[in-house]
Amino acid sequence: MSIRLPTTPEELALVRRWVVSDLGGKTGRYLKLKGVGPLRDRPERSRFEASLAQDARRITDEELCDLLGLEWRARLTAVWLIGLDRRTQFRHKLAELLVNDDGIYLDWGYFFAFARFGEPTDADILVAYMKNQSSIVTRRAHTKPFALDAVRALDEQLGTDHSAEFRSLAIYRERTSTAGSERFPEFEHPITQMCAWAERIMAVSPGS
Repeated sequence: MSIRLPTTPEELALVRRWVVSDLGGKTGRYLKLKGVGPLRDRPERSRFEASLAQDARRITDEELCDLLGLEWRARLTAVWLIGLDRRTQFRHKLAELLVNDDGIYLDWGYFFAFARFGEPTDADILVAYMKNQSSIVTRRAHTKPFALDAVRALDEQLGTDHSAEFRSLAIYRERTSTAGSERFPEFEHPITQMCAWAERIMAVSPGS
């Protein structure tokens, strides 16, 4: 998977604008998109949410493509912006990245985006991924319960029960943080909660 850092003036400007930019804050936007970060209370949360929602509408498809070709921080930000604005034209690209990307924080973004897209094809993509991953032990194992949560979210939207065949598997019942140790019981179904959060902030922020 690409670990290419931005090098050209255009790439550096792109990263500063969409990945690092957070209304002048000292913390890069991408850091707030790791794991359950978007759901956490933080200073100036409303400003962060408004900026993120506006940028999800403003960024062009070409800029998103460029970010997806860079290292994990750029990809993470792009995936969240794609999911927030429901850019379903990126569905097949994200499906390819989900399988091949080894970025430790990226899975959360992919699961969120597919759940946010909310169509039967997205459920098919995640079910195929889960069937392939259920017998594989990798450093991404800690994110597998959240793949199940994404499928649950899609089941709720579509009136299906794709998650049934995975609920009895131990690897999908274990719930840990992206660091593999911190527990967060306040986020019982984080992908479902992220979809509700996305619906709220995208409804509040007007298009531009």
